[in-house]
Amino acid sequence: MKKIILLLLTVVGFYQVKAQIDYNYQINGLSVTFVITQQGQFYEGVTWDYGDGNTSQGTNEMEDTVTHVYSSIGNYTVCVVGYPMPMAPNDTACKFVDVLYSGINQIEKNSIIEIYPNPSSNIITVKVNNELVGSNYSITDNLGRTVLKGKLFTENTNISINEIDIGFYLFQVEEQKMQTLKVMKK
Repeated sequence: MKKIILLLLTVVGFYQVKAQIDYNYQINGLSVTFVITQQGQFYEGVTWDYGDGNTSQGTNEMEDTVTHVYSSIGNYTVCVVGYPMPMAPNDTACKFVDVLYSGINQIEKNSIIEIYPNPSSNIITVKVNNELVGSNYSITDNLGRTVLKGKLFTENTNISINEIDIGFYLFQVEEQKMQTLKVMKK
């Protein structure tokens, strides 16, 4: 009887030790880097659930830092599950992550597209390099629906946004798919 009670106390104490997994994240456009920040013990593996239907798995060493690229802006519940030694409970941390661009008018130094004023309530001016004059553009909402389309007729094209609702939109020139800019209608 004494051996059974001692074994029971050992197992109960074993399950009370939690690793307390946690993470931080940094957003850069649609790309988010997640870093595990606190570990109470070694994990045999971790699973990331990015909240958009995508997951990744790996060993602890492989998954301390992961980068995930979202297909659209939005609010996501991101969870990481750590799998400690056998028979210990899994450790989970979940956070709400708002994937938005990290600046209304975030322009790279080598950018060939600029939008101003941003935010705007009625007209935006799109400034492009000469090679993009004549290109088609599109403005999409956060669900990926195109709300405006048109053509850039000059290096400084004025676009009326009077007819779209207040909110955030994505501006893209068809010939410059690598650069997407955020437009805010106020």
